[in-house]
Amino acid sequence: MPIAKLTPKQKRFCDEYVVDLNGTQAAIRAGYSPKTAVVIGTQNLTKLSVQHELSRLMEKRVAKTGVTAERVVLELARIAFFDIRKLYGANGNLLEPTELDDDTARAVSSIKLSTSIGDDGETIRNTEIKTNDKVKALALLAKHTGVVMDGKINIENQCGQVVFVMSEKGRR
Repeated sequence: MPIAKLTPKQKRFCDEYVVDLNGTQAAIRAGYSPKTAVVIGTQNLTKLSVQHELSRLMEKRVAKTGVTAERVVLELARIAFFDIRKLYGANGNLLEPTELDDDTARAVSSIKLSTSIGDDGETIRNTEIKTNDKVKALALLAKHTGVVMDGKINIENQCGQVVFVMSEKGRR
């Protein structure tokens, strides 16, 4: 069965949808009535021709940006499994940003440097390092990998059998 041709409004809807993945807002920006935008957006997303165009646009964006699911998961893993000890050298001193390995540098969200004068008149260099949210990264990874499904933590053995299930309330 051939795919129906998009109307100009549907094409515009597709172009707008890939901006923020919001069907209602894409419908409004494409020129549909705000009163019917929720319904129209939902209807458009079920149409095969619209789905085909959205797939094409998303593939084009991935090719252009290089952002893939695999790359996002890798970045989340870097944050989730970051080890704070990697910020320090063998001598126990904090490493300079240029000395950090790639995984550690990616886990750091900001570095704030300041100086102050100690009681003895000596200059003290203060470094405040913020890292990305490990808990959030772990939660996103768990959801993506299927460790968390329907609000439950699922842990599988080597044979793929679920051996432990815990709901968010901590019940087995």
